[in-house]
Amino acid sequence: MWFFLCVSGFLLVLFFAFRFFKVKRPFAKVILVAFGISLVVDICLAQNFTASLIPGAYDGIAISNSVAYWIITDDVRWTSLLFKRYFEGALLVSFLFLLVFSISLLKERRSIVKP
Repeated sequence: MWFFLCVSGFLLVLFFAFRFFKVKRPFAKVILVAFGISLVVDICLAQNFTASLIPGAYDGIAISNSVAYWIITDDVRWTSLLFKRYFEGALLVSFLFLLVFSISLLKERRSIVKP
């Protein structure tokens, strides 16, 4: 949870910084940064999920990288199914960011008045 709050705060500060410095299409650029962060999270969760599927590679099931640990934490009982759910949820969030980015580009492009 702390990870998501930190990332959300970072994106909010980035949005206001873009608006302050009059960057063109600030919302679309913030969504693009969020999509990039989401891709890194997807890769880390995918690596964690696939590592949990290798039989005999480890003595037990564990989280294999720090980004996945920030998201999953110790609060739940780790299973391959849990890792798969987190990975699929992260993929869904990435696709939603991509959809919102596409829509925001279309909206911001239409709002520009051409002389």
